[in-house]
Amino acid sequence: MGSPDRLVKGRERNLYAEYLTIPQAAKFLDRCDRTVRVYIKSGILRAHRIKGKGCLLWIRRDDLRVLKETREYGLGTGDLQDLLRTIKMRLHSIDHKLDFLMHVNGLDISILRDQPISMLIALYDECSDFLELNAHDIPPFQIENWAYMFMQFTELEFDRMVGPTLSTRPWEPFHDLCLHLSRTLRQKKGFASDQRLQELYRVLDKSRKSLNTAITVFVERQAAKTGGPSARRSLQLGQDDSLDRYIASEVL
Repeated sequence: MGSPDRLVKGRERNLYAEYLTIPQAAKFLDRCDRTVRVYIKSGILRAHRIKGKGCLLWIRRDDLRVLKETREYGLGTGDLQDLLRTIKMRLHSIDHKLDFLMHVNGLDISILRDQPISMLIALYDECSDFLELNAHDIPPFQIENWAYMFMQFTELEFDRMVGPTLSTRPWEPFHDLCLHLSRTLRQKKGFASDQRLQELYRVLDKSRKSLNTAITVFVERQAAKTGGPSARRSLQLGQDDSLDRYIASEVL
């Protein structure tokens, strides 16, 4: 078994192999730092913050490689944005069709289903840390990323996190962050007239409803295991009831 220092160095090597900072990304693309930031702001590139690495933004090397290959076709920033919007529209259409097929066939599919528990705990920690920051100047692309992530949670993921998080309410940081992002989005300047922000709010609202459904099923299952009057009271509540009633209850 390797020493702790050796394991840390191994993780560092994996990080630098998979991710690049903005200056490194600019050098990789043969562009300036400002151009890379424009790509991030416009949604062409996705940036990530990595726990323990401060405020640095990191970009996946694979994403940069794809963008570099795409630029070889002579596509400008505007062309890439149009292409990205088209892809998003098609994915949105596919998402609706999948929802319909899953509902008709009684299927339950989540990209988180086969992920290791370490990934779920990393998401849990990231949500908790983000809430502690109480940030309000959140770029739309980051809100969108969180929204689509929230949609992937089912009661099974929450059930897996109970032990490792030492919490009977592992859904709390995700639920609280979803509400925080909704309030933040509504408070953004020009929200009332910005169709892009309003569409993002609708996506976030859809993710909130999906998350609430998963939480409701999880709470009901936990209540059934507990038994007694509190369980019966919980099971009498439908999925359309306010989640606040669950949070205020003593079922868990």
